[in-house]
Amino acid sequence: MKQSTKMALAALLSGTVLSGAAWAAGTHPDTGEALADDQTFTYRVLDELSSLDPQIVEDVIGSEFARDLFEGLMSQDEDGNLVPGVATGYEVSDDKLTYTFTLRPEA
Repeated sequence: MKQSTKMALAALLSGTVLSGAAWAAGTHPDTGEALADDQTFTYRVLDELSSLDPQIVEDVIGSEFARDLFEGLMSQDEDGNLVPGVATGYEVSDDKLTYTFTLRPEA
């Protein structure tokens, strides 16, 4: 195979792979439903945030913002039950001093 043919084939293959990736990026990962072209999320903050660092936030508005911005190990559903976050589950040691969390593979 000539060098120019190899280059053309490589370019075609690369273009096909990239266009497939771009198409897949525009769909919901679970349902395959097409996503809106504009994927911008606007969060309205009524007061100045003291920090975006969840370790030092002390005010209610900052805490709510940090909760929405960062995913924790576990979360709560509308009934207050623990549901998975980054962790898929956890175990507590017999002495109740050690918690071992199992993380999602993609976390």
